[in-house]
Amino acid sequence: VERFLWKFLRGKQLDGFRFTRQYSVGPYILDFYCIDARLAIELDGGQHLEKETRIYDEERTKFLESHCIYVLRFWNNEVINNPDSVLEAIRSILIRLRDSSDYVWLYPPHPPYAKGETASPYKHKQSLRGYVDGYSH
Repeated sequence: VERFLWKFLRGKQLDGFRFTRQYSVGPYILDFYCIDARLAIELDGGQHLEKETRIYDEERTKFLESHCIYVLRFWNNEVINNPDSVLEAIRSILIRLRDSSDYVWLYPPHPPYAKGETASPYKHKQSLRGYVDGYSH
C-alpha cells in the first residue's frame, strides 16, 4: 500500500510538496513525511484496531505532535479503494497547514534527531490534535 501511495506523492507531484518515505523522527519511522508542512502520513492495516497497537499509535502521535508534526492516518483499504479522496484530503491539509499563520512556519524546518530526547525544544501555543477536523481517524 505504501508503494501505491508513493507513486502519487514522490517527485513533488502533489502541488509541489516534497515528501520523503521512511523518515526517522526520534525513535519512530514515519511512512511519509513532508518536511516543509511538518506533515506525517501513516497508513494503517487491520492490526491498528488491536488495543495495544492503538495505545502505541496514540503515544507515537503525542510524541510527534510535541515536536510540531501533524499526523494524518489512513486505513490501507481507503488508500487502495479511494485514492482520489485520500489525495484530496492530503492536499487540503497541506494547503491549510501552509496557509496557517499560527502553525509550524514559526518553527525550524526539521524536528530533533537526537535519540532518547525527552523534552522538545519546540513549543506550540495550541494543540495540533483536531487541527484539521474530519481527516484523521
